[in-house]
Amino acid sequence: MMLFYSLTPNGEEAAAYIYEKDTDNGGLIYKTHGISHYITSNTGLPVAVWRIGQYECALEGTSTQEEIERMIESIYEEELP
Repeated sequence: MMLFYSLTPNGEEAAAYIYEKDTDNGGLIYKTHGISHYITSNTGLPVAVWRIGQYECALEGTSTQEEIERMIESIYEEELP
């Protein structure tokens, strides 16, 4: 499992993502917490790519789309003391 993030100087206004969106995935967008997560594939495995402010993030290394969606949800879970 890998989580990547990159600073994009123009943030939400940047012209393109570092990761290319796979046009063959049917335009799969997983929306949660007000953020669109674009799910594509890399060597047959799902990859999620999204932006928060000036950061582009990518999550990869799971074997199913359901697993990557659960991983996305876990990012936003609040840890209780």
